[in-house]
Amino acid sequence: MDLDPRSRRVLQIALVAGAVVGALLGLVAGLTLVFIVAGDLGLTVAGSELVSFMFAAIFAGCLGCGAAGVVLGVAWVVGTRLTGSTPQPAATPADRTVPGVTSPTPDEAVEADSRQAANLQPGACPHCGAQGQEAGVSCESCGRTIITLPRWAQSRAGPRRVLRGQRMVLAALSLVALLALVWVYYPFMPNPVTLAFNRPESKATSEPPPEAWTMGGGDLRQSSFVPYSGDPLRGTVAASIDLGPSTRSSPAVVDGVVYAGGHLQVAAIDAGTHTHLWRYPVGGPVHSSPAVAGDLLYVGLLDNRILALDRHTGSLAWSYEARNPVPGSAAVDGGIVYMGSRDGSLYALDASTGEEIWKVDTRGFPTSPPAVYSGRLFATSSEGDLYGRHSRTGDKRLQVRTGKLAIRPPAAGNGMVYFEAGGDVLAVDAGARGLPIQYQTSLLWAQLSKWDFPVPDPPGQPGVKWRASPDDPSDGFLFAPVVTPEAIYLADTAGLVYAFDAINGDRLWAFRATARAAARPLAVGERLYFGAADGAFYALDRSSGKENWSMSLGSPLSAQPVFAAGVLYLRTEDGLLHLVR
Repeated sequence: MDLDPRSRRVLQIALVAGAVVGALLGLVAGLTLVFIVAGDLGLTVAGSELVSFMFAAIFAGCLGCGAAGVVLGVAWVVGTRLTGSTPQPAATPADRTVPGVTSPTPDEAVEADSRQAANLQPGACPHCGAQGQEAGVSCESCGRTIITLPRWAQSRAGPRRVLRGQRMVLAALSLVALLALVWVYYPFMPNPVTLAFNRPESKATSEPPPEAWTMGGGDLRQSSFVPYSGDPLRGTVAASIDLGPSTRSSPAVVDGVVYAGGHLQVAAIDAGTHTHLWRYPVGGPVHSSPAVAGDLLYVGLLDNRILALDRHTGSLAWSYEARNPVPGSAAVDGGIVYMGSRDGSLYALDASTGEEIWKVDTRGFPTSPPAVYSGRLFATSSEGDLYGRHSRTGDKRLQVRTGKLAIRPPAAGNGMVYFEAGGDVLAVDAGARGLPIQYQTSLLWAQLSKWDFPVPDPPGQPGVKWRASPDDPSDGFLFAPVVTPEAIYLADTAGLVYAFDAINGDRLWAFRATARAAARPLAVGERLYFGAADGAFYALDRSSGKENWSMSLGSPLSAQPVFAAGVLYLRTEDGLLHLVR
């Protein structure tokens, strides 16, 4: 392309600006892509891996530089031609004259400009065209001063002013594009400070070893399912332990020790002798279910604190102050403690020190404990949202909005996440990913559809596979689902317990109890256990829904049943902990 100097300069500036913008955009996109892939593969990003990922991201950014620069430059040049600003050939020394000024010969250099200005000849006024006027004085006709410029100034002053304006426009456009991209991508980008510097000091996990129950929900997936092939339980109460005034804290059982939150205390009790090993006093009732990881026990309190206690002695290891009460339970994985608070935040703390790894805000109150599955952290909120976050960095992966109340923790398994919202249960692909501005685009799409614009039906929520409801639409499911490889199990407000196919959501069976369920059911081996609000406790066959046996506890359950080492631990409203075999 034959370009004049002005267009060539514009193209050069556009190429440089495009390269810078392209590099920034590509770097952001490359980082996002690299960390998404790394997260999906379950990789940890630290040390030499971080350097490798940074180089990969920079390379991805460079791929966009040339294209962005060329597009901006060509578009600018073409635009100037289309708007009629046809560039003229570069002026020769003989052409670079001011009206009324005799140009020097081509052999004279720039230093002759001052001598040229001092020996001006009469000429025409550049303002009104009057002849015989002298440069440097006022025109006799129009009264305006006739200004003379050196050769370098008259040939470059105009283009320089134009180029300055073009640079400012390009800089402003580049800044706007960069800010828009950062605003859109920021929730999906891993925080480099968190990734590089906020690293947990251990690999502690609350995933239970055999014969133990270490956390609320039973495992990191919150499945409430224990694979068991031993002798089936017969419904015999072997012992009852008085825990004092009842709370909603389901116990943890590890190495023959029962850990439970109580009224004004957290306690450790020998499961064999029923004697207290230690007590840790607190300022109110403890509804959080303890989570045990290694030698530490983690619990949330209504006085805004998250505590880590030595599970052998009950001494305080560390304490973290949240902004509001922490009534939920903890999940521990990869050396990080995850808990939700009434302040609307999800906290990720170092399991060894209590230092904050990351914190994200949600709409409403997040449920706790969250489910940790395939490198992602899943939690619901009181606003009806399901959040999927990268468990290491907290960057956003998924958000499913239901617009209904969701106050139960999600449960994961079979490649899906199941959660209750507004009385229904939804199954979402655990690997689904939300995209920047996807939600805003779907809102616009839906609005255009309402206005009868000729657009296809708007897409549904990302990753939603199926939804199920109770037989009576006026009823609703009460608790988080129990997740097994074959089915999920839920209890509703009418006293029915349901089984749905875990993959397609087909209803398998329903069992009617004498009253509504009092707590979340528990699956152990081939049986499903749950307690009713009238104090009855049931054991059902998981595959058929038929009753194996039932018994009366004398009081309804106050917390979810727990199973460890062949024993059911049932906490009731009368303050007792029953050991059932």
